[in-house]
Amino acid sequence: MLKDLVRSFIRENSLIPKGSLVVSAFSGGADSLLMTLLLKELQEELSFELCLVHVNHHIRGAAADSDADFAKEFAKKEGLFLTVLDVDPVEYSRTHSGVSIEEAARILRFEAIGKEISSRREDRAVSVAVAHHIEDLAETVLFRLIRGTGPRGFGGMRAEAYLHTGSGEIRLIRPLLNLKRDAIEEALRDHPYTPRVDETNSDEALSRNRLRKSVLPQLRIINDRAVEHIALASEKIFEASDFVDSEAVKLLEKRDGRLLRSDLDDSHPALSKALIRAYLKRELPSVRDVSEAQIAAILKSARGGLSPGKRTDLPGGFFAITSYEEVMINKTGETPEKGLKGRIEVSFIKGDEALSFARDPALIPRERYTKFFDYDRISGGAIETRTMEEGDFMVIDPSGNRALLRRVFIDKKVPKEERGSIPLLTSGKRVLWAAGVRDSCDARITGDTRVILKAEYKRGE
Repeated sequence: MLKDLVRSFIRENSLIPKGSLVVSAFSGGADSLLMTLLLKELQEELSFELCLVHVNHHIRGAAADSDADFAKEFAKKEGLFLTVLDVDPVEYSRTHSGVSIEEAARILRFEAIGKEISSRREDRAVSVAVAHHIEDLAETVLFRLIRGTGPRGFGGMRAEAYLHTGSGEIRLIRPLLNLKRDAIEEALRDHPYTPRVDETNSDEALSRNRLRKSVLPQLRIINDRAVEHIALASEKIFEASDFVDSEAVKLLEKRDGRLLRSDLDDSHPALSKALIRAYLKRELPSVRDVSEAQIAAILKSARGGLSPGKRTDLPGGFFAITSYEEVMINKTGETPEKGLKGRIEVSFIKGDEALSFARDPALIPRERYTKFFDYDRISGGAIETRTMEEGDFMVIDPSGNRALLRRVFIDKKVPKEERGSIPLLTSGKRVLWAAGVRDSCDARITGDTRVILKAEYKRGE
């Protein structure tokens, strides 16, 4: 029985903790319909609470509204709590350069779900169940292979994954990932519900549909276990990729988030590319559309001996550019404004808010014109706001290495005539922050921080 297979898969992968809340991402299609029915059957046995969320993307007009009505009727008959969320991916795609409607739908779907579940946690674990199965995994691996991907892309889908949204982290679980599509469709014949059908899934002009309807059947003719073998290869590649990526993250953290050209030069090519991917993940709103060719171009531009200033265009209007020491991400038009003038205002954060930042630095907002420092680590605690003076320097890495501010401005491509107007936050000759350009690696917040200095750039004379 599928129920037994799903129960075993959930237990083997520790997908549903006791006493937790499981939010079923319910589209009304065959996969999500069976997943929800099976989770309901297992709810009491595995001791968790189940509710539903349906996202209406409004892309298919009346058909999308009919799907939402089906979700409401299903939830009512099954006695399950349902929330319907409305998003507008068409408008999002129109106002966000380089983001397709499909990508916008994915972003908004999980942003909306993240916001919804953030109000329902109640000090318990919350998981969002999505109904991907083994053919979905195989299709994803093949699609990424054809489009161009790195080792992690070959890793396909995992039974458990974490997704970062504006409302916090979402834990995704895939209880059906070891099931085949035909087994799901066969099982639904014993239930009274007719699953919803998205007519766009039959359009073979779409690459994913062509893979599903034409390519996978041909692969099964060559080997009837082709899908399972793709899934197994995906698991092996993921394990190797996960190790390399973890090493890259460690090195990037050691460098305080900076992507140094020396590290790219000295590392094995696999680690160098993993470093670039990890850095892009930190700096870009989405890395889904970054190609392996772009990663290779960044790596090539950063090799030793090449002059700085090499630029690699990236999705969304961003670009990577090399300085003398590192690779940096900028957005088109996001250079220090000509004649930048204004002032830096400082304030202090203490108590519980400071302690929460100290415990988890990831909570600290990453903004161009607001920076945070450990006040007790500033030499003598004396601070000043001013413009550049002879002898100013900045600590440029966690090891305490320094560079003259003039050199920092050169690396950041700040025109010579504009350097004297950039507002600075300083302690003596030590520059903590050149507004709009970069901040120092000195006085960063750590687990021991108790008082935080918050610096904000205010425009104007």
